[in-house]
Amino acid sequence: MPVLSPLLKNENRTMEDGCYNTIDDLREEGIEELAIYTVADRPVDYVGDRNKAEATLPKNLVFRPSKALPNVKGVFALGGIPQGTCFGPFVGEVYHVTEVNHVTNKKYFWRVYKNEGEYHYIDGYDVKRANWMRYVNPAFRVSEQNLIACQVDGAIYFYTTKSIQPNQELLVWYCKGYAQRMQAEVEINNGIRKCTLEVYEQI
Repeated sequence: MPVLSPLLKNENRTMEDGCYNTIDDLREEGIEELAIYTVADRPVDYVGDRNKAEATLPKNLVFRPSKALPNVKGVFALGGIPQGTCFGPFVGEVYHVTEVNHVTNKKYFWRVYKNEGEYHYIDGYDVKRANWMRYVNPAFRVSEQNLIACQVDGAIYFYTTKSIQPNQELLVWYCKGYAQRMQAEVEINNGIRKCTLEVYEQI
């Protein structure tokens, strides 16, 4: 089992209560108060040449070939994970926007906003500096999404939006506010998301 710590800031109203009809109802403001658990990364004292990102995987998760995307690794639940569980923060190297150009590999980039137009990047590319969250794949199929990505206090967290069953893959998409700050345009056709190149910074 993972390290679970109850979040007691708001004991009367949580995501598990079912007081939100859709994922779009969830907002970054106060979302940490709606979570019921936070799952800590597995502690890693010394990395050396090891893959730190893989070593930080919580005990109730496992790496397997992704079912959502071809030829990539995914993260799966070994046991049930309740709705309202918080994972994070996302860990990686920090870059100012001036350190990044158009040829930079942005596959594992996440933007962290200081205000509406000012931001820096957290890059999960280097497995010696990142954590396991770099392996969570995007939910292109709306029906498969079970995590929502939010920025809270200058960091990126993933929250479960539904109960995750054993052997189910963890799949994430942006919360509405974060996507709006990125100016990401997303089209949904037959339940499948198609997005602008801007969104592909993370995928």
